Amino acid sequence: MAIFTSAFTAIVGFVSTTFGISVAAATTLTQVGISLAVSALNKPRQPTIPPQEVQANISQAAAARRRSYGKVLLGGVRAFFEAKDGVLHIIIVHNEGAVSEILDFVIDGEKVVLDGSGITTDTGGAFSFDGLVRIQTRNGTQSDYADLLAAFPAMWTAAHRIEGSVTTYARLTGPSPSRISAIFPKGANTVIQMIVNGAEVFDPRTNVVGFDDNPALVARDFMSHPDGMRIPEIHFDDDAIGTFANICDVQGYKAAGTYSVNDEPRNVLEAIMKTCDGQPYLTPEGKIGLMGGQYSEPDVTIGQDDILEVNWETGVDAMTDFNVLKGIYTSPDHNFKSEEAPERRNEALLDIQAERTETLDVPWCPDGNQMQKLMQTFEMRERPRYRVNIVTNLVGIKARFPKGDGIHTIRIDHPRIGGVYEVLSHGYSAASGKCRIGLRSTYDAWSNVDLKPLSPPLSSLSQNVQVNPVPSGLALAQEIVAISGETSGVQIVAQVSDPNRNDLQLIVEFKRADLLAFFPWTRMSVAEGALRAVSGVVAEGEYHVRAYWFGQGAAEEDYPEGTITVISNPTVPATPTEFDGSVAGSTASLTWVNAPANYNATRIFRNTVDSYAGASFVDDVAGLAGQPSSFTESPAAGTYFYWAVTLNPSFVPSPETASVLITIV
Repeated sequence: MAIFTSAFTAIVGFVSTTFGISVAAATTLTQVGISLAVSALNKPRQPTIPPQEVQANISQAAAARRRSYGKVLLGGVRAFFEAKDGVLHIIIVHNEGAVSEILDFVIDGEKVVLDGSGITTDTGGAFSFDGLVRIQTRNGTQSDYADLLAAFPAMWTAAHRIEGSVTTYARLTGPSPSRISAIFPKGANTVIQMIVNGAEVFDPRTNVVGFDDNPALVARDFMSHPDGMRIPEIHFDDDAIGTFANICDVQGYKAAGTYSVNDEPRNVLEAIMKTCDGQPYLTPEGKIGLMGGQYSEPDVTIGQDDILEVNWETGVDAMTDFNVLKGIYTSPDHNFKSEEAPERRNEALLDIQAERTETLDVPWCPDGNQMQKLMQTFEMRERPRYRVNIVTNLVGIKARFPKGDGIHTIRIDHPRIGGVYEVLSHGYSAASGKCRIGLRSTYDAWSNVDLKPLSPPLSSLSQNVQVNPVPSGLALAQEIVAISGETSGVQIVAQVSDPNRNDLQLIVEFKRADLLAFFPWTRMSVAEGALRAVSGVVAEGEYHVRAYWFGQGAAEEDYPEGTITVISNPTVPATPTEFDGSVAGSTASLTWVNAPANYNATRIFRNTVDSYAGASFVDDVAGLAGQPSSFTESPAAGTYFYWAVTLNPSFVPSPETASVLITIV
């Protein structure tokens, strides 16, 4: 490569004075080049802000500003977080400076669709959050949210500008208690994110500023930006950068990521350059260019007669080098999570030695095929045929500057180590008439990449919310409860059918029918996992009862309701008699004789096993006391057991009948 320790150390002072930037910034550029040049010996440093933090919602009094490039998923820092009148008001700062475009909003992993007022809707099958979320945003302009100013005039004033940032103002209206877990399972920790095309960048090839995720253009913007390395525009060799941008386009390189202004600039620039096998360098005119990204046929040859000294070693140690290479990138096709690219396995070595794994982590790489190309070139660089240091006469000065159309290469004409090499370092002394050059064997590893299939993309960010079913078979009764001594009372009993889902908990509520609509419902007692709820002792009167399932899914809107009149008639009625059954085709028929007194109706239950416990309610059949009655239904094919009980006028049940077996074929 073309950034050399001695040369750049000498240039630091020149860059800092001539370019008008600080010594620290010039040193950073120098260190980036050195670090990249010896990347075969050192793991790449990464920006200090991990992707998981970028995508989270963080409450922090003084957080570092963040900027983004490429297509990214952004969480942010909560700048305001207050509840009032059942509404949670949140302001989130996502990005420093405007982004090119806000593409989508995501709430708790669900990509949402907003109407013209910013309210979540179910358009196109999107999860609507019951229309309880309203989102407004500002892209780099003052956060003058009128509704927030009106709701909190003392806490949020016109002086709270957050100017020049991308912000979201979200209002989350509290749903009914039965819907909280379905709509906002994380409660106050609901995560609000946006998918954006990040900062716009200058393209020297067209003199246009716009969105682009080309790593060359991203790197140039970072080096020149006030929140980056602050290098003045006039000190870039835009022809060289344009050439490298063309290489990135041809090779399919992209860069997407977020950095904090507190990150070390060298770490950020390294992260960008790692997406394209690139590096910055100084041209002969002392300007900054970018190079790498593909193989370059050498136009400089150094012959044996010009080589004064040579030290070389093989670049592969079969006993310690890795034989399995893993690669990790950030995949927009997988919810912007870290994704593993297909492994590169050296099966010949694995046949004779234990598995030794190396991992290449490039979080700013957004594409699996790009990651596989980077893995192939990484493997080539980590396992070269030779590593060589040579001392030449001043002919070696020809190897000092690259062509700029790929990696920096020269050809060595030597009987023992002849071949094409990548230049890693270069220094010279005019007084001694010698050049010292660090080299590594190379070849065209950028062409004919061995691409393997990637993991199937996720169709959306949806969590595929499971819908909680509407309770079925709601049956109401009243039950005698001993209070003390011979004193007894009556409680309401509700029972529903088994939904065959272990993640659901039954919720049953009741209230007197003569109360006004705004009076709250009272929760009935339900044992964990039970299908039966009891109210405790209640007074006489008419009661409304409703039921729903509580779980991780979204609840259905319909809550089955029933009405029961509690009458102080604790006398248990007689059991129906002559209970029998028959089958005609696919129809099951039941017959019995109703109780002769204290009779209101006969209740039918069904189960697939001969156990009354857990049997499902089927129907209440009205009739006359002491008279024959019947019931028919056509269930699916199978074996069923039926029971009947009498209900008195206070819905107090009798003991059940013996079971009747019916088989439908």
